[in-house]
Amino acid sequence: MIIGFGNSAIPFVLYAYAALYLPSSLSVILNSTSPMFAALFGFLLLGDRLTINKYIGVILGSLGVGIVSSVAFTDSSLELYLSIAACMGAALLYGLTGAYVKKRALHIEPKQLTIGSLSFAGLFLIVLYLFLSLINLTPEIVTDGIGRNILLVILFGIMCTGIPYIVYYRLLQEIGPVKALTVTYLMPVFGLIWSLMYGEKFVFISLVGLIVILIGIYVLSLHKENEKSA
Repeated sequence: MIIGFGNSAIPFVLYAYAALYLPSSLSVILNSTSPMFAALFGFLLLGDRLTINKYIGVILGSLGVGIVSSVAFTDSSLELYLSIAACMGAALLYGLTGAYVKKRALHIEPKQLTIGSLSFAGLFLIVLYLFLSLINLTPEIVTDGIGRNILLVILFGIMCTGIPYIVYYRLLQEIGPVKALTVTYLMPVFGLIWSLMYGEKFVFISLVGLIVILIGIYVLSLHKENEKSA
């Protein structure tokens, strides 16, 4: 249940909110900071040693986030501030849950872990929807092309969530949360491609911030090898 909330339900809600106000190219860059939080919670929850590489990686990652966020801060909109906070909160939860899985759930098979966590995540979202309905905050349901939308949700649920989580939880067991989350290296690249295809505006300073973040995460990912060689 905890893994379902922290690794699926709550981050999905946060990113869905951010998508209303923040370009996808920026949100996917902020999502790439997940390994930075994994290293932090690896220290707090797993007792991983804080090396020089970790310090440098966290500092560079934080600097990159500041550079990327400066693009949105030019428009002093509360929604943009909250959207950035939502993306960072989701990345934090990914890092926290990754460390939690390594600490508490390594004995569970990846398929079982995926089914169980996503089931609890879905249950949480249903309860949230019913609660919002009671207080008259239920969002308007999109009725245009509803069959197509349902099909897309099913495809995204299987291809972009269910199957990848099986692989991800296996990686958590074998190589740990920091290295497993370095898959986010690839996400900004594809995020930028899709955002440009959909005509979103991309600012050059965002690319600078992205490079700084990726360098920081790369430095973080080196700590395991350095510790072994030491």
